[in-house]
Amino acid sequence: MIGAFVRAGVRRYRGFTLIEMMIAIAVLLFVMGLFVGAYVKARRRVVNLTRAADARRHIARATEEIARDIRRASGVQAGANKLTLLRPDGTIIWKLEDGQLVRVAGDERTVYAGQLARLRINAEDSGLVEIGLALRLPGHTRESAFYVAAGPRLSGVEE
Repeated sequence: MIGAFVRAGVRRYRGFTLIEMMIAIAVLLFVMGLFVGAYVKARRRVVNLTRAADARRHIARATEEIARDIRRASGVQAGANKLTLLRPDGTIIWKLEDGQLVRVAGDERTVYAGQLARLRINAEDSGLVEIGLALRLPGHTRESAFYVAAGPRLSGVEE
């Protein structure tokens, strides 16, 4: 009886053919590749955002320290990538070294922020010191400027 069905051209399938299985696996691998690619891209984005937030937090801490040092300074000298603050108890130097913002006070050397592309300093006769810091982050460079007042007659921080 079974032979009659086969001879008549009617076939009964009990599973998938090899070609059907290969096509299903190829489609599955393609879809998985899309998901893995999206996951890797999202993970990189999270890491970059975390690094940017950390860098901004370090910059904020450094700006507070710079503002404090400038308010206590009796004199300010600005140079290329360097800010020298003259105080009765010694000289404090803020400078950019190998992409890091460094504070040097006597023998003490403190690194406050990394991933910096440039440090721009403009000290005016009025006592206003403008400092621009450019962050070097993956994919872009962003500059943020802040203003601090220096000298005994001026105090405060403007942002």
